[in-house]
Amino acid sequence: MFALYKNILEDDDVTLIASATYSSMPIENILDDKLVKYGRIGDGSQYIQATFGSAKSFDAMAIAGWGFSSVVFQASNTADFSTVLVNTTLADVYVNPDTSCGYAFVWLPAAVTAKYVRIVFSGDNKKNVGKIMLGTMKQFPWMESKQKLAKVTTAKSTRSAGGQLYPGNVGYNARQVEVTFPEYADAGFSLIDDLWQTVKNKRPFFSVVWDDKQNVSPLLYGALNQDSIEQTATGIPSLPFSSKLNIMECF
Repeated sequence: MFALYKNILEDDDVTLIASATYSSMPIENILDDKLVKYGRIGDGSQYIQATFGSAKSFDAMAIAGWGFSSVVFQASNTADFSTVLVNTTLADVYVNPDTSCGYAFVWLPAAVTAKYVRIVFSGDNKKNVGKIMLGTMKQFPWMESKQKLAKVTTAKSTRSAGGQLYPGNVGYNARQVEVTFPEYADAGFSLIDDLWQTVKNKRPFFSVVWDDKQNVSPLLYGALNQDSIEQTATGIPSLPFSSKLNIMECF
């Protein structure tokens, strides 16, 4: 499993601008954890730009929102982007069939250090951007070969005395993954502990569960669906810990 859970766009020295904004839906909304609180940019080719007080290192960017089909990620050390360190089109946008929310990300072959970042959208329609995260994609310890990927619903139905189903609360449908890390060393303990300290069970983050199966298990924007993190002793001196994460999709 890989996860992008620390967002350098939230650092104190970041300035965010967009080429075409709406006062009722400011671009700062992309720093909110709720996708329903989004920033809107205009028709055609438009961009969101982040300027850092000093150059920062990163290797991944992920985005969730509506109304975009093509996204180009750029990084530069010149304010006008006359020269670029990165200029790459994001992977295919995955659209959740239940919410129509689109997810896309770019994962660079090596970390880049840059002062300016720009995300360029195309398409003749308004783009509603719910979340952008920029930072380092962390690799977690090796996983058990058998993992659980589920589709769950919060909808509740009611049965009559005769067994007839009646519609209940509409609820929502979501993807949910349960990932087991059977054996890992001290570095894995620190990483899982850092994930919990950063997000606990209330801050969503982006995760890639199976890197080679993105066509069947796309990027997930979700939160830990558990009240605690348990790291259990294995009794193996070289790999003394084991743990489990349960991640449920957020909207």
